[in-house]
Amino acid sequence: MTSAYQGVASIALPRSLQQFDPVHKVSLLATTTTLAAILAIFGMVLGGMISDRTHSRWGRRTPSIAIGCTVAAILLVMMGSARSAGALMILMPALWLALNFYQAAMTAMLTDRVAPGDLGKVSAAIALGAPVGTLIGVNITSFVTSALGSYMAIAAVLLAGTGILIGFTPESPYLERKVQARPKQGWALSSFGDRDFSLAFVSRFLLFIAFYSVTGYLFFLVQDYIGLQRLPGRDAGKAVSVVFSIITVGWIVVTPITGFIADRIAKIQWIVGLSSIGIGLSIMVPALYPTWTAMIVFSAGVGVSFGIYVAIDLKLMALVLPDPDAAGRDMALLGVAGGAPQILTPSIAAAIIGMGGYSSLFLPGAVVGIIGGIASFFIQLKRHRERADGMASNG
Repeated sequence: MTSAYQGVASIALPRSLQQFDPVHKVSLLATTTTLAAILAIFGMVLGGMISDRTHSRWGRRTPSIAIGCTVAAILLVMMGSARSAGALMILMPALWLALNFYQAAMTAMLTDRVAPGDLGKVSAAIALGAPVGTLIGVNITSFVTSALGSYMAIAAVLLAGTGILIGFTPESPYLERKVQARPKQGWALSSFGDRDFSLAFVSRFLLFIAFYSVTGYLFFLVQDYIGLQRLPGRDAGKAVSVVFSIITVGWIVVTPITGFIADRIAKIQWIVGLSSIGIGLSIMVPALYPTWTAMIVFSAGVGVSFGIYVAIDLKLMALVLPDPDAAGRDMALLGVAGGAPQILTPSIAAAIIGMGGYSSLFLPGAVVGIIGGIASFFIQLKRHRERADGMASNG
């Protein structure tokens, strides 16, 4: 899943748009990703809500995962066969709808199958899959220069990963049907009435805005801001691959350690906050020094900080859920806080670049990252943890 997100958003889509219309590539990317953002939000929430209500012999989440994966694979092949920017502007939002539907159902498995005391280790294990997916996605799209070949390779990875998940870790049948009260007006967003859930959403949203403010425009940043003459091999695609590879190494090194520690620390929201602030500070380095060396330092700082964050992210999300019967829906809403910035940020970045150039992109990203970190300091986990432990003991 991550290989599809990063491979398409970081290299494949910008490269295709540049080939179709090099003059309007920035505005085309902004428009396409804005459309995708709208559908991604719907896909994420629908995936969580539908999987909450699914009853089948294959389990509660598996049918939604299988449907989302199949549709996404078909759309990837269609994107590789596209012959115009207009076609990509239709297919890419549809792809993000399918991928977010898929992600919502898959993420909800965490609350279904993991005890609260093991959330840190499992969260870290899941987080380790993300850098591997990123590494696979950006390297496939960087080195497979054929549009159809790169998109088909990403589709194959998505199908293979989903097959392993469903085949080797099958869900138990979920056939019980509970009688539920009629939902109240505004029920889909009712969890935002919970203070800690809302703070977690805001913190997560701002952190990912900070992260994607640079990585979402990385192809054009290294090409036009750092300059091709300063890049290894004078190749923007390979430079993006190097940056993501360094981020991945830092991510992989710190994530297992952080996940192990997280199950032994009460105030994990403080670790989340400090890692968000670390991302904000790392973003400032290329702003002060527009060199390839500065991008390497940025990559290392973001890799370590983000690796710490994602090791605890899912545990924090699971602990602030206000309604266990709507876990899929609420995990999806928190997922929107992480997924929407990936797609919304290019539109915001395009406006900032238009006003002040590439150098003006870094400061806003750094500021929102720091604010997101501060927001997480105010989350109170004690009452949520007591409720989760009570549910586990009753189960």
